[in-house]
Amino acid sequence: MKIKKSPFLFASIIVGIVLLFMTIYFLLIDNNGGRALGGAVSLIALLILLILLALEQTILRFIPEKYLFYIYVLEITLIILYIIYIYVNDFSIG
Repeated sequence: MKIKKSPFLFASIIVGIVLLFMTIYFLLIDNNGGRALGGAVSLIALLILLILLALEQTILRFIPEKYLFYIYVLEITLIILYIIYIYVNDFSIG
């Protein structure tokens, strides 16, 4: 399967690396009390991110090349809206 480059792919690589380090640190190195829960939550988030990435790549395989621009614009818009949400509401789970 050929991986198509998209904005969501690049953003998920960055977020995936951060989540992987968080999971390893909070589950294996510093797993006291709430930090172990944070490691479990980051592991679940990493798994959800991988599932979403696989779903996005599957969808991109079946979309003709002429419509990829619109998908990329939609993805960039969603990423920017998510960054604004994090800026306004801070980075929290609940």
